[in-house]
Amino acid sequence: MNSEITQNQVPVRSEVRTRSGTPMLFINDKPTAAAAYITYFSECAKYGDFISAGYKLFSIPCYFGSLGINTRSGIHPFEPGIFDNPDSADFSVFDGNVKTLLEKSPKAHILPRVDVSMPERWIDENPDELICSDSGIRRECFASEKWLCDVCSMLREFIGHLEASDYAENVVGYQLCGGNTQEWFPFAENPAGGKADKEGFAAFIREKYPEEEGRYPESDTDLPAYTRYLEYLSYISSSAICRLSSYLKELTGRRVIVGCFYGYTLECPDPRLGHHGLDRVLACPDIDFIASPISYSEGRLPGTYMSYMSLTDSIRLHGKLYFSECDIRTHLSTYPDEARPGCVEPDTYRQPIWLGSSDPEIARAQVRAAFIKALTTESGLWWFDMWGGWFSDPAIMRDMAAFRETLIFAINDQKKTSISQVAVFIDENSYRLAGPDAVSVKNCAVTRRALGYTGTPYDIYSIADFASAANVRPYKAYIFLIPAMTEAVRRAIESSEKSGIGYICCDSENCYDAAALREFYDRNEVHIYCRSDDLIYVNHNYIGIYALSSGEKTMEIRKKKLVHAVLPDYGSGGSYRTPVETTKIKINMEKDRCRLFRLN
Repeated sequence: MNSEITQNQVPVRSEVRTRSGTPMLFINDKPTAAAAYITYFSECAKYGDFISAGYKLFSIPCYFGSLGINTRSGIHPFEPGIFDNPDSADFSVFDGNVKTLLEKSPKAHILPRVDVSMPERWIDENPDELICSDSGIRRECFASEKWLCDVCSMLREFIGHLEASDYAENVVGYQLCGGNTQEWFPFAENPAGGKADKEGFAAFIREKYPEEEGRYPESDTDLPAYTRYLEYLSYISSSAICRLSSYLKELTGRRVIVGCFYGYTLECPDPRLGHHGLDRVLACPDIDFIASPISYSEGRLPGTYMSYMSLTDSIRLHGKLYFSECDIRTHLSTYPDEARPGCVEPDTYRQPIWLGSSDPEIARAQVRAAFIKALTTESGLWWFDMWGGWFSDPAIMRDMAAFRETLIFAINDQKKTSISQVAVFIDENSYRLAGPDAVSVKNCAVTRRALGYTGTPYDIYSIADFASAANVRPYKAYIFLIPAMTEAVRRAIESSEKSGIGYICCDSENCYDAAALREFYDRNEVHIYCRSDDLIYVNHNYIGIYALSSGEKTMEIRKKKLVHAVLPDYGSGGSYRTPVETTKIKINMEKDRCRLFRLN
């Protein structure tokens, strides 16, 4: 897979640099607000709205093949595949989508979302390279060497086309997508693979467990072979991501950023989903950013804490930028077939989760909360306007403009690191050992949700980063979300006991609600910013609140600072429009409203 692309000289450069403890996006050596817009349905794109709000970064999807992105839901292909025709690649749809954007904003920065899933003709031609299921799913296996080589060949042609195009200087990086829903889930979860899957499993055993026989499991009751197979699923997905990212870096002369979806450790405890190889992805020097959607764990209901699926502080610790995919449903959200008739099978995509609150102000508050979470965790974000028009409300778009202005202002903040006094640790291996239905897994999920309702921020790491995290800042308390005890966790607990730092473990016997966590925080002198059961997001420079009830709210910060309101008010007037030096912020709020304050 050696490659030397003959290309035009392309001046654009992008990279992720760590400054003041925070990974930041730089384009042509200038720090850039990592906030973007994306939609699946190009004909429904609201580029003009976001350009008017000051946005310059746009993600545009493209597809190597035209099979649907979700093998289980009945959704149809979004666009023709670039490589559907074996005789010649067809870039016209992607070129046309780029042209539509650049006609409105000629200097826009483009981050293609590249789905490397194979065309249907490749599936038909390569039966030995597939992973299959009893329900008839037949798609590429991540362990297939032929699939990896063919993807690399397609990437070479794709990058060659883009870098020879007249929009080459607009392309600032690539997001590699694959697998089910483009998020690197295996297309089928049961061990019913073909030759490539069996050979891949055998190679995995030889590398990781050479003393074992490595029998391929005949079913999920075939233990311990199936246990090894579950570990293998994460190994092949993470290994494929790393290999393809490295090749893409080579193709682009390491000139622009490369990233991926991965590491949904907190959201996807089921090891069959292949997302427990984050440590391998974090160790890869060719991956600049990692992304995941905002948590779905509470159904995206109004007043839900905007938690993330991945171990964001381990991502930051390894010098990578985290991107939050903000697919927030609003009062303008629709079912997909209402935006594009015939795009799904009848009677599918009709679940409540596809719609937002019917109240425009509640929808606006949820959009604000998603932004404030990204701001206070120093994360990037993109607004995923999935079927188009979800954010096309004048008040929301005024906020969108204010969000970008706030991010530009925040670029120059001197202190960017978290102020959390609580560190949460996850061991990916413990989820595989426990199994997705274990009581301990459910207890960890309950405690994870409760973390957002305590009025206290927290950092969250892989247990592999325990020693490094302890040097980040003087944490006062540790929380171990551990479905099954492992040697790494044992060592971390022993270290906690020796250092005198308070800790709790969520396991088969223990889970914690917000009140119990606050008691634990009080015992360990952890600062609680708000005790009124509202949602708090805070770092050195900002504090945000989402009101879960109406009335007066009090937020107490640790040091006296100059406090002033940032986002546009609801209605007219509003507290802290004139800056006030204080340690206590007191405001009256209606239920389901969200405010943000800058702390100078």
